[in-house]
Amino acid sequence: MEEKSKGFSKGLYLLTAVMLTVVLTGILLMFTALLMEKLNISGIFIGIMIVVADCLPAFIAGLFLGKKVKEKRFLWGFLMAVLCFLLYLLLALTYDTSQFLSIGSYIRTFLLMGAGGMLGGMLS
Repeated sequence: MEEKSKGFSKGLYLLTAVMLTVVLTGILLMFTALLMEKLNISGIFIGIMIVVADCLPAFIAGLFLGKKVKEKRFLWGFLMAVLCFLLYLLLALTYDTSQFLSIGSYIRTFLLMGAGGMLGGMLS
C-alpha cells in the first residue's frame, strides 16, 4: 500500500514541476515581450532571452523535483524536461504546422530543456 502512495506522490510532484515550468516560461516570455515593446533591443538579446526561457524553468523545476523525490534525481529532472518538451512541441505544432520543417530548433530546445532539467536534478 505504501509503495502505491509513493508512486502517486512522485507523479504528483512531476505534475507540479511541469506546471511550475509552464508558469515560469510564461512569465519569462511575457517579460521578453515587454522588453521588446518598451526598448529597442537587438535580435541577439531576444535569442538569449528565449534560450533562458527554455532552460531556466526546466532547471528550477528539476531542482524542485530532485528535492522532493530524493532518488535518481537527474533522471527525474530529465523526465520532467521531456514532458515539458512534449508539451512545447504539441503547442508549437498546433500553432504553426509550417515550422515542423525546422527540426534543428526543436532538437536544440530539447537538448536545452533536458540539460536544464538534469542539471537541476543533480544539484538538488
